[in-house]
Amino acid sequence: MAALSHQIADVCRVVIDGATLSLAKTTTRAALPIMRVEDLPAGVVVTTMPSKIEFEKKDRSNRIAKVSVDIAVQKKVADEINATIDPLSSFLEEVSDLFHGLVLEPADTPDSLDGGEDTTTIELIYSQDQLYQNKMFFGLITVTFRIEI
Repeated sequence: MAALSHQIADVCRVVIDGATLSLAKTTTRAALPIMRVEDLPAGVVVTTMPSKIEFEKKDRSNRIAKVSVDIAVQKKVADEINATIDPLSSFLEEVSDLFHGLVLEPADTPDSLDGGEDTTTIELIYSQDQLYQNKMFFGLITVTFRIEI
């Protein structure tokens, strides 16, 4: 059985793959995003990556796992950076909207889990350094699920 964080990252990939969004995308799960612009394929690349997992005690026999997944959105950009940013920033927000209030059903999680609560934490950022130095849009969304185990 895969690690819990990997399973949740896979669920996030499936959610993104199944969504109709404003830009065409290639979605994968990996340990790290693509870091060199020359390695990026054409189009928008979305990578789900296990980030961290924290445990807290719920009661004597149950724990809560807070499972975080990073979602990277990347694309090569043209010299006219400002014209490229708006659609990619909107796309980043569309992806994050997929996870607002998302409840992981028991079928989405390992058999030993009760499913996720509808609590998510989403952070939106994009790297200006990547834009100017490498001509790469790099946006990051962090989603955190609370799962009773």
